[in-house]
Amino acid sequence: MDRNGGSYTEDGQYTGTLVPWEYIGDRSRLTVDVPTLRRAIKKIPNLGTRAVCEMHLSNLLALFEKDKIVREQERIARLVDSAPGIEVFEASLAAFETKHDLAALHAIETEEEALTSDTRKAANVDRGELRNALTRLQEETTVTPAEYESLYNKYLTLARAVGTINRGKVDHTR
Repeated sequence: MDRNGGSYTEDGQYTGTLVPWEYIGDRSRLTVDVPTLRRAIKKIPNLGTRAVCEMHLSNLLALFEKDKIVREQERIARLVDSAPGIEVFEASLAAFETKHDLAALHAIETEEEALTSDTRKAANVDRGELRNALTRLQEETTVTPAEYESLYNKYLTLARAVGTINRGKVDHTR
C-alpha cells in the first residue's frame, strides 16, 4: 500500500506510517490504489486474514468519506457573503470596458499585432486580474452557480475581446 520504498526494511518488514490520503487545498484525495488493494485482498488464501483486510479497507474508506464531509463543512463555514464581491467584480468589468476599447482589441488579428500592441498587453493584464477575482468569488464566497455563470459570461465577453494567440492568429472565440 505504501509506495515509499524507505518505509520497508530489506527483508520486507513495514516500518513506516501509512498516510492513506493527502490534502490539496480544501480537497483530499486517496494516496492508495483501492482497486489494486481489493484485487490483492481477494487473492489472500486465508479467509480470516482476508476478512480482516476487507474490514480495515472498509474502515479506511469510511474514514476518508467522513473526513471529506468534515472538510467540506469547514470550507462552507469559511465562505463569506458574495454580494459585496459581486458588486466589486461588476464594477471591475465596467472599468475594464471604460479603460479598454473592445472594438480595437477585437481588431487585433495576427500574433505579431498582438505581441506588439501595448493596448492588448494592458488589457491582458487587466483580464488576468478579472479572472483571478472571479476565481476568488467562486472559491471564497457564497456565490450561486447561476450568479457565477452570469458573471463568467460577462467576463468571457471581455476575455474574447483580448483573444488568445493560436497558430499565428488571435482567436477571439475562446
